[in-house]
Amino acid sequence: MKFILSTAILLCSLNTYSLDHKHPPGVKDYYHIMDAAKDNDYNLVKKFLALSDIDVNREDSIENSAINYSAKDSHIDVLKLLINARGINVNKLGLYGKFTPLIIAARDGEAKAVAALLSHPKIDPNKKALRAQNEAPLILAAYKGHKRIVRMIIDHPRTNINIQSETGKTALYLASMQGNKELVRILLLKSKINVNKEIFKEDYNNNLAPGATALIVASKKGYYSIVKMLLANKNIKADMKDQWGQSAESLASTDSIRRLIQEQVSGIPNGATLYEAAKKGNIDLVKRFLAKSDIDINENTGGSNALLVASYYGHKEIVRLLLARPEIKVNQRNSFLNASALYYAASEKRLGVLRLLLNHPNVDVNLIDNEGYSVLAKAAVNNFQAGVKAILQHLKIDINLSNTINIRTAFIHSVISSKVEIVKILLNQPSLDINKVDDQGLTALDYAIKLGFQEIESLIRAQSAGIPADTTAFDAVVSGDIELFKRFLKLDNYNINQVNVDGYSHLELAIINNHNDIVKIILALPEIDLERKNSYDQNLLMIAAEYGYLEIVKSIIETNQFNLFTFNATGMTAELFAISNGYNKVASFLKSKTENRLTSENFLGLVKRSCEIIENNFEITDDSYDDTQLQLMFGNNSSVYCDLETFELKSIKLSLSDATKLSKYTSISDGLELFNLRKYKLKRLFPSLTEESSNLHKSVVYSSMIKFHTVSGKVNLIEFIW
Repeated sequence: MKFILSTAILLCSLNTYSLDHKHPPGVKDYYHIMDAAKDNDYNLVKKFLALSDIDVNREDSIENSAINYSAKDSHIDVLKLLINARGINVNKLGLYGKFTPLIIAARDGEAKAVAALLSHPKIDPNKKALRAQNEAPLILAAYKGHKRIVRMIIDHPRTNINIQSETGKTALYLASMQGNKELVRILLLKSKINVNKEIFKEDYNNNLAPGATALIVASKKGYYSIVKMLLANKNIKADMKDQWGQSAESLASTDSIRRLIQEQVSGIPNGATLYEAAKKGNIDLVKRFLAKSDIDINENTGGSNALLVASYYGHKEIVRLLLARPEIKVNQRNSFLNASALYYAASEKRLGVLRLLLNHPNVDVNLIDNEGYSVLAKAAVNNFQAGVKAILQHLKIDINLSNTINIRTAFIHSVISSKVEIVKILLNQPSLDINKVDDQGLTALDYAIKLGFQEIESLIRAQSAGIPADTTAFDAVVSGDIELFKRFLKLDNYNINQVNVDGYSHLELAIINNHNDIVKIILALPEIDLERKNSYDQNLLMIAAEYGYLEIVKSIIETNQFNLFTFNATGMTAELFAISNGYNKVASFLKSKTENRLTSENFLGLVKRSCEIIENNFEITDDSYDDTQLQLMFGNNSSVYCDLETFELKSIKLSLSDATKLSKYTSISDGLELFNLRKYKLKRLFPSLTEESSNLHKSVVYSSMIKFHTVSGKVNLIEFIW
């Protein structure tokens, strides 16, 4: 009885996995989908999968499912079939929970199987076994050296490239430990790689403590190429140590590896020098050099040093670092020009560097190079104005220092090189000796005259005359300083008609600034140009009228050089400028000066100018204008009408008062030849004209061309028609 029961239990045990499970036709009850997968029977697996109630993840006695058995290249067709099956668990742990299908394929180098599994949307590339060594697919693939599989796994978007084994080893650590250069290169290409990941358990095989890194193990094993690749990573920390205090440098198995690591730790490339770092402006490298206890910051390199070259190229922060060192030789000079750092800062116009050097307590500002230039002279001839000003502020500067070659001072150098602004700066220095001579016995003034530098000559002469070097006659005019202005006029060959940088003459500035006393002084000069016009085509009288300066207007008119009927390009007279700006007193004064001065010449000029203005400036702005002619008013309600197509005179309406003024200055015998604009000409106008002239029309030739307008029987307007 016991035997029968035991047999029954055994049979039941053997068929545990077939209970309540259908099989394809002709398949024995004890044969399941796991068996078909294990036997790589594609067709039978397909038949199992066709069953409606198939459990595709069913396990056998060792916890393997069908997909665990098919995770190999030789079963790739079955694997792909299972991967696409409904409800498949691609991350199934088999063999008593040790391995997922991906772990099996990665460990065994089954590349096709790995690719197929990674294509499944639910694959977990980081899933580890729950038992045994607790390893991930990437760790096993790296340990086995399967480069192709490692590349496939790290290319998966969900892969943790820095995943660690149970002892803390990463794929990079394993590849570095084994000297697998290609695998290290593949891993380092990934931006998320952590090159400094530390192991957290002792590496007994390599005698390394927790805290060891890929660099440490590669250095100890003597893998030069791998060490070099790791050091090339921008995030590498080459000075890390394990818990026993061992570093990559201390464990380096060869001198070449040790030098590589030392270079990385110090940050100083092999063969680099402080001089080159300073020359290139590599401030980080300079700092690394300065951190070395044995560095000689004044070391001569090709006749120069770090401070000299940094000053020459204007590397301000490097100069600052070097000057902060107590052992710096700030006045050390190069071997080929005998020039100092301060000299080069002045020569190359490095203002920031220049100021740093000038602030150093030991700097010598009066050094002279082999060519005879002092620091001040070099800044001067290079027109370094800010530099010259900075140097002159130094307490120990000798402004009159001369060299031993040609005995020239900075001032003489600045004159010879025609640096006008520098000359002005130097002339403002109370201690400047303008009379010092060079080896030729010549002063700065002598050179200005000899070389034809008139402006500099004037500046030096002005200095002798008590005129500040940075002041011009224009400044004196603007400020109204009469005495200072007179000093300029005493200078030889002073050009009163020159203009300033803004295009204003002395007289124009005097008018604009309402300095009538200076206006009178200038107007009295025989060489003054009274015909000058400004950029707005205004003469001097127009400018004064526009500003409303009555006394200046009177001073100008007293010269009897100005025609009050003169128009500018926009058709404005001096009187009109005063009117348009609301200066009624000036306008009234100018009008009073035009009384009894309306000559035939003036009148003809007014008429001709009127048509020119219409032609040059006409723009229809009023709908009341006739389409074919335009009226321009002048005088006492007199008008000119111009043809808008030809811009020729069409008619003139002359008021009686204007006609009276005109006839007053007209010879009866000669007549008044006014208009010869087209083919018509009036030979005679009239012998005389008053408001009482009742028979006026009898005195006029070509009466068909003239209309008389009357008010209460008296003529008040005469119209000439063409």
